[in-house]
Amino acid sequence: MFETSFKSTSEFLQVRTNFGTEIVPAYPRVNPLTCEQAHRLHIYLRRRTLTTGKDVTPFKPFPQWQRTIHKTIAIPFVTESISIKHVMYIVGLLAINLIFIFCAPFTVSGGYMLPVGDVSNRRCVYVGLANFTIAFTVITRNSVLSKLASFSFDELVPFHRWYTKIGLAECSVHIGYQIWKGYNKFGNAKDSLFYDMEYQSGTIAALGYIILYLTSFEFIRRNYFEVFYYSHLIGVLMAVGATFAHQYGAIAFLAPGVFLWVVDRAIRFYNSNYTQTETISVEAAANQPFTRILFRKENLEKSFVPGQYVFLSIRQSKGVRKVFDTLNWHPFTISEILPAYSKHEKDQLLERGKFSEVIKVTDQEKSSEEPISSTPTSSPTAVSETGSDNTAYSSGVASVHIKDLGNMTRRLFANAQTDASQLEVSVDGPFGSNSLHFQDYETVILFSAGVGVTPSLTILKDLVERRSKGYSTVRTKTIHFLWSLRKSEHADAFVSILNSCNKLVEQSVQPLTILFQLFVSEGEASDKAGLEDALGQNVVVHLRKADIPEIMEDLARQHTTERVAVQTCGPAVFMRQVQNAAAFNGWSIRTETFEF
Repeated sequence: MFETSFKSTSEFLQVRTNFGTEIVPAYPRVNPLTCEQAHRLHIYLRRRTLTTGKDVTPFKPFPQWQRTIHKTIAIPFVTESISIKHVMYIVGLLAINLIFIFCAPFTVSGGYMLPVGDVSNRRCVYVGLANFTIAFTVITRNSVLSKLASFSFDELVPFHRWYTKIGLAECSVHIGYQIWKGYNKFGNAKDSLFYDMEYQSGTIAALGYIILYLTSFEFIRRNYFEVFYYSHLIGVLMAVGATFAHQYGAIAFLAPGVFLWVVDRAIRFYNSNYTQTETISVEAAANQPFTRILFRKENLEKSFVPGQYVFLSIRQSKGVRKVFDTLNWHPFTISEILPAYSKHEKDQLLERGKFSEVIKVTDQEKSSEEPISSTPTSSPTAVSETGSDNTAYSSGVASVHIKDLGNMTRRLFANAQTDASQLEVSVDGPFGSNSLHFQDYETVILFSAGVGVTPSLTILKDLVERRSKGYSTVRTKTIHFLWSLRKSEHADAFVSILNSCNKLVEQSVQPLTILFQLFVSEGEASDKAGLEDALGQNVVVHLRKADIPEIMEDLARQHTTERVAVQTCGPAVFMRQVQNAAAFNGWSIRTETFEF
């Protein structure tokens, strides 16, 4: 049987089954009411029950209520996709803020008396600062909240946006009120903004908050990420420093969040600069707008969960610009974790450029004679008969596929075509968690658009590899892999991964079916024939856009009794349609998108 060198999660338990020792992933799940240790106990009990042959039904209280709160909607001029449960959270948060603004105790030292408007004005700004410190806390990649409540970094990012927007609105009330008072007092705009140190620091802080807000819109984040990134750094320094100088009392509100953010930056600096990382190759795909980066990071396979992503710092300039490249960190989903390979194999694969086809034949032969073992295949192997060094390089070899969407990615694609050897890559991560236990569902639907297919690929490969080995805790029997793309050429970079999964299914110990459907909006008959020939008989290629409601309705008719889990990644409108269809059918769903 095929032996893979990577574990699917950082947390695993070893249990004895009829097929030997099994590595059982414990996928983190989103549950703010339990701590991580309680969650691990829950996973252990569930996995132990499965190994006895009994079934485990996921706990879903109030299914009709859950279908409603998981529905997503679009709010014009605000967001293209937000769930009802998140809207409810924001409404509750606003209510709590209003209670504190109008009812919180507020006493001025020195026996001073303030008008009611001044008291509410000061309450408003202090509540806003409290929201800012929470926003600082949730945006840290190594957040303590993530460890305590099983939230991943990307799941906390929306909370960061909500707390900052609410906090900015509350601080804006204070800023406008103080400018109005100053103008009435001094009679001119200059003194109302720069009369003394208190006014000057307040104006600088307000300018910092304005910079943060104006450069955080999705259009700027997606197309001009460097503008967003550096404006955030400058805006934070201006806003926090000037706020501390403006009112010393603000330090008590902002300091905790700022401290955690500084600690997080120190951890990230260490992980990205002092953890061994090797850039194996940077390749620009032929006739495709993709750049693939293959890298090796120490112990990456021990902490990797399918669907996770890494932050990359890609230095592709010289001189002063290289310093700025070092500070730029961009998120990319890991598209594949590769198995063990030797130095001799590495040289051959570098020549062919086919890293995703790395399969150690000797390991397959060995695993067919021995029971499945949790011992990693990363130990050095013997010297081959040809006398070449056959030491295994199994630790943390991964790939990411980058589409040229913005200025940085277009420049990367161009440099990869001309002189890729000059590119240097640093890696921070992986981050994110697979909050849905796909292995507990008989049917899994992976519905992606464009380059959003990368998280689906890692989930597909993980399920297929473990199901094909006979792991009794993997209940998945049917996988629907649906992919919407504009041109058929965009699939070429991932065909080898899909084919490797097909080969594993053919030799699977337990029954498993994969059904591929590709929707090519700008394709011809020759494109259809090419894809069907490359992927085999179990693929259907449609030369049209994906009709999501129709597709999901058809899948619902096919799976009326099985438990179904859905993974989706793509544009906001695309994911909203998939998520609403899944919620309507009562299916569990996981979405992945970068809205940093």
